[in-house]
Amino acid sequence: MKAMNAPSMLISKMSSKDESEDTPTTVKTIGNEMFFYGEITQESILEFTECFKKLEIDVDNKTATIGVGVTAYELQKEAYKHGMRALVAEAEAHVCVNIASVGIISTWGNTYGWGSDNFTDATIVDSKGNIVHHSDEDLTNPYSTNNNFTNLTLTPSKIITEATVKLHPIFKDEEAVLVPFEKLDDALDLALELAKRKIGLSLAIISSKYLSEFICPTNEIAEDFDYIAQNYLKLNYIVDMSFLNFTLCKSKQSN
Repeated sequence: MKAMNAPSMLISKMSSKDESEDTPTTVKTIGNEMFFYGEITQESILEFTECFKKLEIDVDNKTATIGVGVTAYELQKEAYKHGMRALVAEAEAHVCVNIASVGIISTWGNTYGWGSDNFTDATIVDSKGNIVHHSDEDLTNPYSTNNNFTNLTLTPSKIITEATVKLHPIFKDEEAVLVPFEKLDDALDLALELAKRKIGLSLAIISSKYLSEFICPTNEIAEDFDYIAQNYLKLNYIVDMSFLNFTLCKSKQSN
């Protein structure tokens, strides 16, 4: 039998709490946010979220076991110390919740995958307080759901408390390139050609608006940069790619 982590046991106790009690307390995660219901003080919130900050790197198996309170920035920073990276999205997003909601959409998905490609195990608590793991031998299909009207609800049927995610090696000869385009069709042509040739650890098309908001410290500077990029630099779309020098040289030789 697997050892239960403290956050899972805490959530299980909250989920299975008798509704007749005076101050029912439940915790739910929607998108990148945690919602607390019931009589909870500021001190208890800080105490509560801290217990979800588990972050353990397994160098041999190239995985990281993380609590639901660990953000993409925190995970990436720790993985980088060991010469590896994780497949994550926005820096401030909670990784476990990102996996459960949209499956992590990232430029690195070109090589590392998407959805269930990102993790090897997950600990979840259902609405009755049962704690289960994705690696349990008797687990029924965790990706199945009812396809009728009763499935349309804003209340998640399960709460994820911990996940074991994959880590990927960082190579010394990695390079990054931004290729600007005025028209989206031209950017798509290049991205598709690179994908067919399996070039690019990371590969994506981003707009000038996205780029400006990402690199500029204020909204005002971002708006000015976006205006200049579109009207003067004709930099409307960018093919964002990272690759290995060896891969690019091999591709040139094959041509």
